[in-house]
Amino acid sequence: MSKELVDFINILLLDGEISEKEKRQIFEKANTLGIPEAECEVILESLMGQVKKKTLKPKKSVKKKVPKYQKKATLNKVDELNQKIEKELKIQENASIKTKSLQSEIDNHHNIRNSLIEEAENYINLRKQLKSEYEKLLKQLKSNLENRLGSEVLEESKFESKFLYRANKNSITTYFQNATWNIGGLTTKRKLRYYFFTGVYYILFGYIWLDWVFYSAEDGGVISKEQWMGFKWWQILIASLISMIIGQSAKSKIDKNKMDFNQEDIAKNLETLFNKNVKDQIELYNKLHDELNSNNNLKSRKFN
Repeated sequence: MSKELVDFINILLLDGEISEKEKRQIFEKANTLGIPEAECEVILESLMGQVKKKTLKPKKSVKKKVPKYQKKATLNKVDELNQKIEKELKIQENASIKTKSLQSEIDNHHNIRNSLIEEAENYINLRKQLKSEYEKLLKQLKSNLENRLGSEVLEESKFESKFLYRANKNSITTYFQNATWNIGGLTTKRKLRYYFFTGVYYILFGYIWLDWVFYSAEDGGVISKEQWMGFKWWQILIASLISMIIGQSAKSKIDKNKMDFNQEDIAKNLETLFNKNVKDQIELYNKLHDELNSNNNLKSRKFN
């Protein structure tokens, strides 16, 4: 039982009654002290019952001698208590106003917090989307260059991870020029080229030899005045020699383990692939990345 609430009720019971206004004041006081309404009701009824008991007791036959100044002193006490009651009610009113203000401020901060969380989530989603688009562009650029050169880059880590948000034409060109390329695929194509052109050479040159030995000019051979399949004998001879050169070149590269392209070829192909659209996309991704990471609310959430 709250002593402060009991004292407050006893003050209001000095005149032996509790008005409706005083009853509301008692419940407001109990609410301020954190006392449930039901418990306050029990306390109030108990104190009112005690007051009624005192009033119902039979008066003693012996009259007490009341000092003449008692009435005046009692009135002065009532005025003082009324002042205290008014002061207490004012304190309760101010506390209620302050509580409402604090609740409003708490709700406002809660809304601001939710807004910041939503903004942060939007930035994070945008970052994920930006990273995905950036990687897609770099992968496509690498794939196109490898298809043009007929080989692929050998590397431990992914190509796009090396240039994420730092890519430009010069850095990408330097990377490919210094990269280790796979010669295995090139070797397979060289072997096929060697067998094909060497076979063509033997067929063409062998036919010329057979025609020279077994057929005369009068019979319409290759070296005769008559054309063979629309070609003169010297044209077929040149084709056979070209086939031999191409075949031997492929065999030479296989033996020496050389690339079919050099740094100039890489730069030239990238110049074609690195068109205005690709350049604008990379610059846009770089700019968006810088803007996202410069946001004050997200400085601690950098890209990986």
